[in-house]
Amino acid sequence: MFDHQTGKEWELRAASVQIVTFMVMVFSHDGQYLYATEGESTLASRGVIGVYEVKQGLPKVAELPILQ
Repeated sequence: MFDHQTGKEWELRAASVQIVTFMVMVFSHDGQYLYATEGESTLASRGVIGVYEVKQGLPKVAELPILQ
């Protein structure tokens, strides 16, 4: 992943074995957060939106449920 404005590449890390990231990601308007569609890797996968804080090296700071 990289910043299209600066060209800076970001180091990615492996996700938890319990979480599947579906590779649909978007940044917040102010660029402080990255939102990623995710699901639990179980038979009854629960979909969530993973919220990551950009300036702190992308730690996961929240999970938002996907309404069904």
